[in-house]
Amino acid sequence: MTTIQSKGKSANQNPLNVPVSSVGSGFVAVLPGTPKEMIAAEPLTKTLKIVTLEHINTEWLTPFLSEYELTENHTPQGLLVTTLEGGLFQVKAHLKFAPKLECARCIEHFRLPIETEARAVFADKSRFTNPVQNSHRSHGRKSEEDWNSDDDDGLSAGDLDLYEFSGLAFSLDEFLLDSMQTEIPDVPNCAENCPGLCSTCGNLNTENHKCRK
Repeated sequence: MTTIQSKGKSANQNPLNVPVSSVGSGFVAVLPGTPKEMIAAEPLTKTLKIVTLEHINTEWLTPFLSEYELTENHTPQGLLVTTLEGGLFQVKAHLKFAPKLECARCIEHFRLPIETEARAVFADKSRFTNPVQNSHRSHGRKSEEDWNSDDDDGLSAGDLDLYEFSGLAFSLDEFLLDSMQTEIPDVPNCAENCPGLCSTCGNLNTENHKCRK
């Protein structure tokens, strides 16, 4: 198992920059602290190179991690599977994280366990005018179903987020941020039956609350 080394944990250093020349047939980037069971559950870990990230403190991710207190023992876990198909880099993420949120009803803070999957395409903008369509036309290659024969979720090319890059490397941290950010609920509730606050006294409006009597 390869580990991406860094000299420090500054947000200016980005361990999620991927040199185009290093992708080869593909690799699995593992977020720090991800349990072995979660890694083994990804079928492509049997055929692709596994790269363990030392940290995910980057310019894109650090503000998000700080806002939702996703640090230390609560660092997001998961894998980013990157493969090359038809001249495009396709990425599949399987993530688990528990952001700290404020309940919209009782304003108490709580952690919301979230597990999600997301997919995206990274295209060199100097090579394609319509990257997704061109990829699926070239060399008879199939779409994202090629990544994992066990997947049957009916995704089409139009369902994939497209990220453009230029140069010799692309970065996965914007995709990682988007994948987590879209899972944060607009109106978080600590529980479905949270009673909220009493409009009279401001305390928790439980069944035996004094203002109900």
